[in-house]
Amino acid sequence: MTVTDQDPAPLAVITGGAGDVGVATAEHMIRDGWRVVLADRDLTGARTRVAELG
Repeated sequence: MTVTDQDPAPLAVITGGAGDVGVATAEHMIRDGWRVVLADRDLTGARTRVAELG
């Protein structure tokens, strides 16, 4: 999928986003131009991972 100025980037909500698999998925999707939301019961871990992802 190609993201253009006219089309907003696709959005993914990743559950379990503080875990290793969630982060790896997020990294891959971000590289491909997706906007990503991490959701996890571990709020501190999720915030840490968001900071790591930039």
